Amino acid sequence: MSLAGHSVALSDVLVIEGSDFKLDSRALIRLVDKPAGGAGDVESAEQRRARLKKRVQAEKNKGTKAFLKTVAAEEGFNVSRLKQLSNTTQPSVNSDMV
Repeated sequence: MSLAGHSVALSDVLVIEGSDFKLDSRALIRLVDKPAGGAGDVESAEQRRARLKKRVQAEKNKGTKAFLKTVAAEEGFNVSRLKQLSNTTQPSVNSDMV
């Protein structure tokens, strides 16, 4: 199994107890909290911004009332962060400050 750039044997995180499966969520959380360098494809800021805008527009087109909340939940952050990321204006460097 591959997670956050780590390769882990499935038996290290999943155990069969009787007729049930038991997932070691602590082990998974440790892997996610400390991703390995070069974990998967790296998305540039512009690509991420474009993907998020496209996803928000798709939710709007579906008629989802809480489209921002839905996309933010899918991405794992709050609505205000989604608004920051989808903002088209980039901070400009003030020439007076240089």
